[in-house]
Amino acid sequence: MSTARFFQSRPRHRLWISLCVTTLGLAIGLLTIGVGQSMAAPDQQGALHRIFITDVRDTQFVVSWTTDTPSNGQVEWGTTTALGSITSDGVVSTTTHYVPITGLIPGMPYYFQVRSGSLLDNNHGSYYTVTAGPTLGIPGSGGTVYGYVYQPGGTIPVSSTVVYLQLQDADSLGSAGNSQLVTARTDATGGWFYSNLNDIRTANAGAYFSFSDGTDRLSLFAQGGSNGTAGAVVSVPLTYPAPLANLVLNGTPNAVTMSNFTAASQPLTASGPLILMAVLGAAGLVSWQVRRRSTRV
Repeated sequence: MSTARFFQSRPRHRLWISLCVTTLGLAIGLLTIGVGQSMAAPDQQGALHRIFITDVRDTQFVVSWTTDTPSNGQVEWGTTTALGSITSDGVVSTTTHYVPITGLIPGMPYYFQVRSGSLLDNNHGSYYTVTAGPTLGIPGSGGTVYGYVYQPGGTIPVSSTVVYLQLQDADSLGSAGNSQLVTARTDATGGWFYSNLNDIRTANAGAYFSFSDGTDRLSLFAQGGSNGTAGAVVSVPLTYPAPLANLVLNGTPNAVTMSNFTAASQPLTASGPLILMAVLGAAGLVSWQVRRRSTRV
């Protein structure tokens, strides 16, 4: 049977082939969009990575991200898309950027965009948004934890590394699931500390996360930018102040894997590859159906 006759006599074949082409087009589109959280323009995408919003309280939140090369960093923010306020990273030249935004109004939504050098990430003009949490009572005292971050080999300390912490329920007592993400930053000695685990809130920032010393878990992830990443899960300490496991970075620049945290804890996960695999799988199935039907002609 000729090709022209095949298409004329088999409308369902035309439908299957049209679906195949559409599916492959969707796959190409997903690949073009990219998979990181940063939604900068294509010429900026390679240098500004993985914006995280953490430490959401009634009067503050923290924005952190990485860049390929050392640069400054600043967050432009406000209660409307006109923004109007600017807060800069205290470290002038680094690949790990960390900006606490303070002086917020409880319950108020805020908009922001991020700059590093000449790079701008404003979420494709939609801006990033976060709502300040409610004001809560005074948390329990104590709960100080600390540790150190090192380059591969475990001897050279790394400054300006951002350490993410998350409480995780393990005994089905107190708060369920996982807490919000909170952060600390290493100093020149590679050391960091978080002053009080009791002030960590639930994922929606509406209450303090209730946990059990000694039985619940504390997940740690160190983002060292050009020095790589490291992670660990430890038991919540029984006594404080408590030293935690040293974290040794893996040397893979700007890795974004946060395997110790649940996907729900991340503002935007790198799910593009999984979607692309599913789309390509569907395209393969469509192509198989076309071949199967054509053999019956």
